[in-house]
Amino acid sequence: KNLQGVVLYSTAPKSILCWCRFKRKRLFIKEEDVPNMVKTFRLMIQDISELPMPIICAIDGIAMGGGLELALGTDIRVCSTTARMALTETKLAIIPGGGGTQRLPRVVGVSKAKELIFTGRDVYGEEAEKIGLVNYCVEQNEEGNA
Repeated sequence: KNLQGVVLYSTAPKSILCWCRFKRKRLFIKEEDVPNMVKTFRLMIQDISELPMPIICAIDGIAMGGGLELALGTDIRVCSTTARMALTETKLAIIPGGGGTQRLPRVVGVSKAKELIFTGRDVYGEEAEKIGLVNYCVEQNEEGNA
């Protein structure tokens, strides 16, 4: 009840906000369990996006695949100049399962979203701010935890 806002970030400098670790683990997951895991991830992002307080995502490293999808489910995104983001699944002809293809056009516009989805290319901090993927891009500091 007293929560004023939430900031999602990693406590490790230059760390990865990424769901690709799950994809690597898929080698050890039964095929029939994958759809439920993807659904759970998608619903988690939906739940975060529906929280009644502002949700801020601090991206200070790599936000690939589900990491970017998670960030897109927040209200405000802030990244460092060294941050890197992409929906990398599309390079593998996989549809992002966390809602990234639906949320990205709402954030950056249809044309830019199509470019990023079709190519799967990486976007770095300053460009991310320029195209509206993040609200702010800040200089990286010496500690690497901008």
